[in-house]
Amino acid sequence: NENIESVQITYVDNLLQAEQIYDAIEILERILAMNNMKTWAHFRYGLVSLRINNVYNAVKALQ
Repeated sequence: NENIESVQITYVDNLLQAEQIYDAIEILERILAMNNMKTWAHFRYGLVSLRINNVYNAVKALQ
């Protein structure tokens, strides 16, 4: 299970580095829908939301 999470983190980070912001958001939303306790996903979702000026989501995710 830690292996799967590691792959997910790497995949999301690669999307973000490639500026594929909306693909990354979609994946992060799916991950958080399955397990809302994923701190790494909340953190990245918050940062991505800031990048696209979605302040509401950023504040919610980074609380």
